[in-house]
Amino acid sequence: MKRQVGYHILQTYIPSAMFVVLAWFSLFIEPESVPGRVAMGMTTLLTLTAMFSSVRQNVPKVSYVSLLDIWMVVCIFFVFISIGEFILVTTMIKIGLKVKNCLSQCFFYIFFRKS
Repeated sequence: MKRQVGYHILQTYIPSAMFVVLAWFSLFIEPESVPGRVAMGMTTLLTLTAMFSSVRQNVPKVSYVSLLDIWMVVCIFFVFISIGEFILVTTMIKIGLKVKNCLSQCFFYIFFRKS
């Protein structure tokens, strides 16, 4: 019995890496273009989630975490971070912050503002 590494490289690793890069491309879209950025982020996140589910069904069941599982979770995390960046930038624009002292003021605005 021999592992089929080429199958997983072509069917899992390359496509998931391409989806992560596609999610990163949304960082170059203007922040005011909310539908475009949300669509790119959510589409890649949902696609990677479906791919992860499909990969889990096609590999043998094991009791430990495999490198393939770690790869897919890290890819999903990278896409999630790009969506988080969009939320942060949109919040900064909404409250009119400059980049200089944005993190502390953004954090305060998000968690301690009075509605």
